[in-house]
Amino acid sequence: MCFNEIKTDEEKLAERGIKDYVPLRYKHYWYCCTRRKGYSGTAVFTKTEPVKVRYGLGVESLDNEGRCMTLEFEQFVVVAVYVPNAGQNLERLSFRVDEWDVAFHEHVRAVRDTSKKPVVLVGDLNVAHQPIDIFDPVRLEGSACYTKQERSSF
Repeated sequence: MCFNEIKTDEEKLAERGIKDYVPLRYKHYWYCCTRRKGYSGTAVFTKTEPVKVRYGLGVESLDNEGRCMTLEFEQFVVVAVYVPNAGQNLERLSFRVDEWDVAFHEHVRAVRDTSKKPVVLVGDLNVAHQPIDIFDPVRLEGSACYTKQERSSF
């Protein structure tokens, strides 16, 4: 199970004993935002222990929001991601398409090429790629998750 936007931090996980509520049969991995408490973050629960777990994209300026975990298993690799939203007034659009998407695409390609295993990509990609993917595409054209830049980058 892959969770997005967990909105917690290591301190809260510890003080509230949240990890103690995870059934024992699950291995669990948490990647909390360190930039701002209670923001973004991802978690993965799995009954099968991964061979390797990687947190982030390997780009320091992008890895402080807890948005991407890569779990390598014997037969495949899971990339669990919570892609940044462009923001209500598109204030993060440039960050999203020019920095995050570029690094993320590079990360997924590298995972595919180095692991030589199928890659399963799951999560919230924060984009409606085609008009059928969004309610009222005419009215929402140019809004966050449905800009030409985001769709093209996707």
